[in-house]
Amino acid sequence: MPGETLTFCIGGNCSADAPSSSSSSAPKQETSSSSVEITVQKIALEATLPISDNYAPVTLDLNGNEVAKILGIKRTEIEDKVEFYGIEPNGMLNSRTTGEGTGHWFDKDGKIVAWDPNGSSIVFSNMDLTTMTTKIGHMPNKVKAGDSFVIRQAVVYESKQVTFEIKVTIEGGTTIIRNIEKARRGKPGNMIFNALGKPVGKRNANGTLPDLPKGVYVEYDYSFFTPSP
Repeated sequence: MPGETLTFCIGGNCSADAPSSSSSSAPKQETSSSSVEITVQKIALEATLPISDNYAPVTLDLNGNEVAKILGIKRTEIEDKVEFYGIEPNGMLNSRTTGEGTGHWFDKDGKIVAWDPNGSSIVFSNMDLTTMTTKIGHMPNKVKAGDSFVIRQAVVYESKQVTFEIKVTIEGGTTIIRNIEKARRGKPGNMIFNALGKPVGKRNANGTLPDLPKGVYVEYDYSFFTPSP
């Protein structure tokens, strides 16, 4: 699947009329400094977080084999060969890490921020480029059931970029399921309804969904609506 092509100017004397972004058919721009066409491919991921008071993360697989194939390198070469970035909401790459190791804290709009319990930092994603996984968690006392955020990080090798676009949803309340495979596991016992509001089953004891045809469903977590005795 072809990716989006962006042109970045390398050097300090780029002409003022060089574009900040371009479509997949954008040509290289002639400037007083060299330019490089960066082919960008997006991997969309989803993570569901339980509410935690101690930063407890969930681990998300980043599809290392697919990433290596896109970049044209071996899976075992990713850690040593790629450059790692966070991506701001406006699409700019940010090389400053604000999380643990190769990681970032983000605010509610997906902007990269520093860790600050009294500030705007809400969710974090700390990537491990050796295992090609990331640990995702949230700031205690900053989220509620049903909140969702979109954060983005990227790896770049030569003229190729893989962007990880991660939708983070706080567990509880109601959740719309549009992709059964991505939502395959969840909280045991949660009820599943179809688009008409009719119950069609519940998650099994191991958290897996019942057998369902493709479609849109609503998952309902009663524990967030039933008061404790």
